[in-house]
Amino acid sequence: MDRDSGLRALDFVVLPNLSTELAREPSLGDDRPAKKSKGLSTGGGLVMPEGRGPSLFCCGWPGCRFAGATFPHPTMKLLLKILGGLAAAIVALLLAAFFFPREYRIERSITINAKPETVFALCGDLGRWKDWGAWQERDPGMKITQSEKTTGVGAWNAWISKSEGNGKMTITAYEPLKRVVYNLEFPDMGMGSIGSVTLESAGAGVKVIWVDAGDLGMNPMSRWFGLFLDRIIGPDFERGLVNLKRLAETGK
Repeated sequence: MDRDSGLRALDFVVLPNLSTELAREPSLGDDRPAKKSKGLSTGGGLVMPEGRGPSLFCCGWPGCRFAGATFPHPTMKLLLKILGGLAAAIVALLLAAFFFPREYRIERSITINAKPETVFALCGDLGRWKDWGAWQERDPGMKITQSEKTTGVGAWNAWISKSEGNGKMTITAYEPLKRVVYNLEFPDMGMGSIGSVTLESAGAGVKVIWVDAGDLGMNPMSRWFGLFLDRIIGPDFERGLVNLKRLAETGK
């Protein structure tokens, strides 16, 4: 019988940059060695490209179709490295968030050349905030609802806006001609804060101090967001105070 008659049919494994005919071992019980093709070597009972051992997914059984194949492919290795790097970066960012301040405070002030009664009538009455607030100025079509009484503890003001979001503010402390404290709620964001507008004597005028402060909790995304709150809200406070100053000093 021919020396090669015991060899079984060839399998073909085609991978990127790899197209190699791999011969199976002789049938079990046949002690004749497999024919060694040029450029091929045996490894683990398999006929494979010279210099290659069994692949990562090769079971080692004679005739395995993955024999000699290189896994993972270089492109897959690169992809796995990129994904691993991204995962590590995300974990690092999340952990870093817990080193950021949990609480935030935004403060802006302005001096207004008007009587305290004039200024407090504008900032102590929630019904007048629409006349000088930056948010209402940006969205004149904002839908606003409010309590029947717009001054004093318990008075509230709610708004719905596509551009400015939805929210509600409720007065929790009220000192005529001195200070107004309120709670802010943002249901869409699941956040809230405490704000206040305080009046201090400043020569012939009044210094108005507007503050917003809150607790960001343990949410890492909120902690990151907190780093930018001053830059986001601060300019709106400044714009609102400028409008308040103009309205109090000129009446328009």
